[in-house]
Amino acid sequence: MIVSIGAYYGYRNRKKAMDVAAPLLDRASRIIAGGFFPLFIAARFQNEHDFPDTFLGSFRKELKALENDARFPLRVWSCYRLMRRLSIIEDLGARIAKAILEAGVSEEALHRPLTHPLWVELYRLDTGAVYVQAVRSLYDSITVSMLHPGIAVSQEGVFNTMYLTPFPCLSLLEESGQTVTFLSQSYVYGYTKPIVRYLKTLQFIRSEDLCRKAVDRISEKNTVTEIDLQTGSSPGFYRK
Repeated sequence: MIVSIGAYYGYRNRKKAMDVAAPLLDRASRIIAGGFFPLFIAARFQNEHDFPDTFLGSFRKELKALENDARFPLRVWSCYRLMRRLSIIEDLGARIAKAILEAGVSEEALHRPLTHPLWVELYRLDTGAVYVQAVRSLYDSITVSMLHPGIAVSQEGVFNTMYLTPFPCLSLLEESGQTVTFLSQSYVYGYTKPIVRYLKTLQFIRSEDLCRKAVDRISEKNTVTEIDLQTGSSPGFYRK
């Protein structure tokens, strides 16, 4: 009887969580696949002076769409924190903050405390199947990949407040095309196998030997910021 009651309430709660999460997941998958992240990839082909306005225009529209359509409270603070970490444009963080406010999001909303990161909610449902479905279209279009959220621990709290970004680690090609730059410079990696898979999924990596070299370096120092795609070495290793 106790088991039956527990199963019943578990089913009810799971169904309620799905009802709440499904609209957000649908919106997130479309925004990620066709929204502002592909613009980061496109940035290496554009003049850097044109890129910020192109990006911010799209970003502002996506924020308004989320504000109007999302059933979850609008969570833009974590996205702003992530964008501030980019160094593509020197004042990109400040300009994004301005764009967020111009989109009609209040200062109070930006600083609202976050309770449960999105990936935690998703991994409570179907052991991550919903999570994977939400970002699947991303793999078909751009050279940005995902690391399993269980392998990273944030030193700054940014990782634990990601709502609009359903993956904890992104990489971008430098202008030279020879370096992978990890945005998650504060994350400590405890496992190497997901990183091997991550490196292999990037479309511009073709060498098994290179992957092994990179993983050896990661294992040696535990954290990494950059990997040279030709040699597998990294000048950016450091330990927290």
